[in-house]
Order: sequence, then structure tokens, then C-alpha cells
Amino acid sequence: MTRGAENWLYVYVYNNYKVFEFNGDTLLNWYIIALVVDFVYYWVHRACHEIHILWAQHQVHHSSEDYNLTVGFRHPLLHAWCGFIFYLPMAFFVSPIQFIMHQQFNLLYQFWIHSSVINNLGPLEYVLNTPNHHKVHHGCNKIYLDKNYGGVLIIWDRLFGTFEKYSPKHEIIFGIVSQPRTFNPLYQQIFYNNNVYEKFKKLNGWSNKIQSLFKGPSWLPGRSWTGCDADKTDIRDRKIYDPEMSIWYKVYLLIDFVLCCCFFQYAVTLSEVSPFQVLGHLFYVMFSLTIIGLFFDNHPWAIHFEILRCCINQFFIPYAGTENNIAFLIWSIHTLLFVFCLLKFFNNIQSIKFK
Repeated sequence: MTRGAENWLYVYVYNNYKVFEFNGDTLLNWYIIALVVDFVYYWVHRACHEIHILWAQHQVHHSSEDYNLTVGFRHPLLHAWCGFIFYLPMAFFVSPIQFIMHQQFNLLYQFWIHSSVINNLGPLEYVLNTPNHHKVHHGCNKIYLDKNYGGVLIIWDRLFGTFEKYSPKHEIIFGIVSQPRTFNPLYQQIFYNNNVYEKFKKLNGWSNKIQSLFKGPSWLPGRSWTGCDADKTDIRDRKIYDPEMSIWYKVYLLIDFVLCCCFFQYAVTLSEVSPFQVLGHLFYVMFSLTIIGLFFDNHPWAIHFEILRCCINQFFIPYAGTENNIAFLIWSIHTLLFVFCLLKFFNNIQSIKFK
């Protein structure tokens, strides 16, 4: 939805105010547009780290304490609103089709670099953004903070002084400095906004308050834009948040997650759906993922929400059409999960009474 709004504005500017059309049909022009998109992405990405209110949204991508390919899918809800203004000048000379295509290629490239398995790639390390460089970007050690912003190319970081080479002497601590101790995806999306508000409220004078919103997360009055290194927290060691959970719950949540993905795939194949149905499907998927996060947190209300969700499944999926094989299979498995949840719920009640 946010991406559509961003692209709509780009199309509007292009249709009404373009100066000339830079044709990307030739090979040379194709590479020039790709270079421009990557250059703009560098500044978009850097702004998301060096402007406090933008970092409050972007931090979701960095809050994982593991570093693997799944991090590439870990995107904030409001990320599109953080950077679209940077791309708008391109609308004066690059068509929306060319822009969207190159922007997607740029993002697709960045998927594979979220891996700690791939090490040094030799001469390519001087030009391309590689897993070796990007894992530095995801470190919250002081030495690695706010480094290696590049998308496809690492040359922008080398040119503008934000490059940091990985050093085996400094083991990377993944995550963020203000690391949330939860698997609740909704909380992780919004929690840092409270940090921005608390800093805004704490500082004296409207000038300092406004600057706290638009300067770096570590900025303090009298300091440089991104703050002074002496004021930054140096994370040297931190135990990964990993609450204990029984194997049965892990199996249950794995099945639950797979079913949630199946439901999402089933929902997107529906040919005729109203906007309200789309929002309903979106809400259901987010609700399901949030409950899974609550289970991993051992939250006392997790099983209550799960029973509520299973009740919704029992009525909603048959209404959606059990004549569909996928829908019927999802409904059947959810029925078994519903029974499991009820048994665990009543077992918990009996345990409380026994105590």
C-alpha cells in the first residue's frame, strides 16, 4: 500500500513535470539508470540511519540478533515513506517503468548479502556490496555503527567515508543498541518511536527538541550530527534473547506458520475481493504472526489469543469456500490445532488449581 502511494507520486511528477525522458533501451543508458538508482539508495539508506525519526522505522530491519537470509525479508511497515522523497528528482527524466524496474533489481540483489556463510570474495570486495561488507552494517558494536550503507555497490561508502572493513578481532554483535527483548512483530515495529518521544521530551528548548527528531539517534546538544563516539554505547557482548520452549510448542508453531503462509498464498489468488476483504486478510496474517511471537515470548495471553484465532478459522475458512482443496486442507489441520490448544488451555487451568 505504501509502495503504491510512493509510485503514484512518482508517476504524477513524471507525467506533469518531466524535463526529458532518459531512454533506458540502450545498454549504456541502462547502466547509467542502475548507477543513479544505487547512488540514491545509498543516501536513502544513510538518511534512515542518521535521521532519528527515520531510524525509528528502519531499525526493524536491524533488530534481528541472527544474520541470515530471513533478515532480507525483515522490512518495516513505514519504510517506503522514509525514502520516496529522495527518488522524486529522478521523475524529471527517468520513466516510472525504468525506475521501478531498477529499484526492484537493486533490492533483489541485496537479498543474498544477508548471509554470514559467504566470506571474502576477493577483488569483488572493492566494488560490490558483499555479505562480508553488509554483515558489518548489521553490527551494533561501536566500531561498526553506521557503516557500509551501499546497496549493490560499496564504492559510495569508500567515496563518502562510511566504509568499514570487517575485522576478525571484533566479533560482530548483531541487532541494535536498544535491543527489544521480544519476538512480538508489532511491538518491534513501533517500540523505538517511544525512544524518540522520550528524548524529545527530555531535552530543554524547542531548538534542541526539533534537532533531536532530525539529527542522528546518538546526537546530543553541542555534538556533531551523528553524535560523539564517546557518548555512544559500546556493545561488546550480549546474550541472545531465546526463551525456553517445549519441542511440542515449536512443532505447533512451525505448522502454524506454514499454514499462515498457505492462507496468505490462497488469499492472494482470489480474483474478486473488496478492499475490506484485503484488509481483513492482512489483519489476519498480522494477527497470526503476532500470536506466534507471543508464544516465543512465553506470554501468558498467547494461548488465549490462539484459541480466539482458531475459533475464527473454524467459521471463516468454511465460509470462504471449503470446496477449494487448499482451503479445506488448511481448515482441517487448524481443527486439529484447535483441539491441541483447548487441551493445553484446560491443562494450564488444572495446573493452576492444583497449585
